Amino acid sequence: LELELGQLGLAVADDARLIRSQVVRCRDVLDQLGVDAGNSRGSALETVSVDDMIVQSLLGVSGADRVDVTLDAAVRQRLLPGFRSTLVQTLRGVLRNALDASPDGARVSLRGTAMNGAASLVVVDGGAGMDATTLARATEPFFTTKGVGRGMGLGLFLARSVLEQLGGGIALSSEPGRGTTVTLTIPSVPPTSRAAAPSSAGSPPAPASPAPAPTAHSHAAVSPTASPTASSPDPPLETS
Repeated sequence: LELELGQLGLAVADDARLIRSQVVRCRDVLDQLGVDAGNSRGSALETVSVDDMIVQSLLGVSGADRVDVTLDAAVRQRLLPGFRSTLVQTLRGVLRNALDASPDGARVSLRGTAMNGAASLVVVDGGAGMDATTLARATEPFFTTKGVGRGMGLGLFLARSVLEQLGGGIALSSEPGRGTTVTLTIPSVPPTSRAAAPSSAGSPPAPASPAPAPTAHSHAAVSPTASPTASSPDPPLETS
């Protein structure tokens, strides 16, 4: 009886840790989405290249060496306006799901293409696949096909919420015995849009007022002007 109680205590502790980690993840995502609702806790919108997002998404992922990445030239440096950390977390969650669903040693593919002003990222796993009923519920919150203690069923739900907030979307296709394909569509802009945003109403900034002429009792202040430094491009992602 004591052994059974001890095992139960370990199981409860594992569940509690899992719940806590998922709550923290949800809080981070909601903090980022709070920008559009005027929540001061959210961080400002920024852009991240497709290359950079994929590199960051694979960091710290167990089995990342099993992911085969192929990017079309047209999509590699396209910019994704949004919340950098949230986009990274979204793709990372989908990749982890694909790796978890695939047998040990099986490859997972990630292919990126550009289409109609958006970046399309397609993740294909080698898992058991899903029937129509399971597939229809796959993006519901707290729905999971993973074993006890391996997931809370929030990954695809959060991915859908984030992408729809940005004007994109997520699509799943699957059949029993044929794995699952997850397609992420994210609005994107060409790399030339990395330039600074124009001033309000699209008008050029007003010219600076001329400095007052020096007098016998004053000295004209001269501030050195730093020469602009071009930002280095994002490092290219090695593709298979």
